[in-house]
Amino acid sequence: MRPEDLLLAPELTPEQIDQFLSQYGFKDPQAADRNLQLMAEDLSIRETLARIIGQLLKGAQASPDPDAAFNNFERLLSVVTHQANFLGFLGDTPEALEALTLLCGTSPFSSEILVRNPEYFYWLLDQLGSTWTKSRDSYLQEARQASSRFLDPAQALHALARLKRREMLRIAARDILKISDVIGTVTELSNLADAILQLVYEICFARLVDRFGAPQFQVEHGRYNAARFGMLGMGKLGGRELNYSCDLDLIYVFGGEQGATVSSETVERGEKGRTHPIAETGFPLGGISNPDFFKKLAQSITHELSNVTEEGYFYRVDLRLRPEGSAGSVASSLSACKNYYATWGETFERLALIKARPVAGSAELGQEFCEAFNPFVYRKFLDFAALEEIQEIKTRINSKLGSKQNQASHVKLGTGGIREIEFFVQALQLIYGGCHPDLQERSTVKALGKLLEHHFLSTNEHHELRQAYLFLRDLEHKLQMVFHFQTHELPTTPDELYK
Repeated sequence: MRPEDLLLAPELTPEQIDQFLSQYGFKDPQAADRNLQLMAEDLSIRETLARIIGQLLKGAQASPDPDAAFNNFERLLSVVTHQANFLGFLGDTPEALEALTLLCGTSPFSSEILVRNPEYFYWLLDQLGSTWTKSRDSYLQEARQASSRFLDPAQALHALARLKRREMLRIAARDILKISDVIGTVTELSNLADAILQLVYEICFARLVDRFGAPQFQVEHGRYNAARFGMLGMGKLGGRELNYSCDLDLIYVFGGEQGATVSSETVERGEKGRTHPIAETGFPLGGISNPDFFKKLAQSITHELSNVTEEGYFYRVDLRLRPEGSAGSVASSLSACKNYYATWGETFERLALIKARPVAGSAELGQEFCEAFNPFVYRKFLDFAALEEIQEIKTRINSKLGSKQNQASHVKLGTGGIREIEFFVQALQLIYGGCHPDLQERSTVKALGKLLEHHFLSTNEHHELRQAYLFLRDLEHKLQMVFHFQTHELPTTPDELYK
């Protein structure tokens, strides 16, 4: 029996179909055949499809889930405008067919993006021809172009969401096809997030300025400067190590807390540093204090990032690393942050601040934040007491995971998992980073390299830890790219485990 017989033979028994398709790894051969017949309902399409069916079967067989590959391929074909041309192109371009079937059989989430926007397919093929890692500036330029076409903030945000969805498809496809390695993938995911955060910030800020005026503070009698607002990325975002379905750990900080907003009419009449008619009162009619303005801004950004619309959502946001955690203000002044960490800062916050990085808003204010708390994070004396606290944190994580089986199957938090490697690296950074400033790296991989240079790790230890970390991060990606779920649990059945 030949592959084209599935479409051109006059009659095939279910047993023949089952036996033939089972050779290609289909768990449900009859469902695969139904998908095939749906694709070939039109006779002209049937003949074109028959010419590529052999390649299509081999591509599905090479994917982790041949059944999903056929199902998602059929769904995509059903929404393509010129099906015969599409199939003809795939027949003439075997590498494109191979890439498409592998994508369809690996990531239903990515397949869904293609089904929703089939026009992305040819764009995606062009993107797969490049090996360079897209920078933050490139993403920022594309994000500005996408959002600037709309005056309405809601439409601008929807345009950003569409851009983000398209770029997630690109990143996942390059990952699946091994065009990009783990470091390239996490870097692009982080650069994309930076660009989205900056544009969401700008849109939300402009909307509040239209409503309340621009936040300013008095530098001397009758002279005002713009108050600043910054967003700090923590965790994997801060380290430029983001994964496919990662919460964004953020801290919102602002300066100029003693000022107030300046009405939009006043802003039109004067520029930064010039005398304004509010100098006597400090609070223009209809204005609010800067702390209130920036709290509203932080709440608006958080809402827009996590709000589910017809375009999906941007990111889940986690603000628990801010000063005082969930009990603290959603946005804190820089001076309040200084007071908090000087008085109440704990070891887990020192660990978190290792990765703190300005990601949006005022880069200068964000850098001031990082520089202000560098001595809190990296002390000049050897801080062995912190090791006991780190061990206590890890013990609490283990107790939450429960059984040894859970600890063995959890890629992130389990025994020998991602978090243990990160804890090990960060513990050495806390102990020695004050004496060796070049150990003050946000990236886990780069920090491992610095630890090797200073002989805190042997060559073998560095190699083993680096390879383990990259392997686990790659495994984490493959778990999450399937449905874009935040999962770190290995499958329990052997069939799923070894796909």
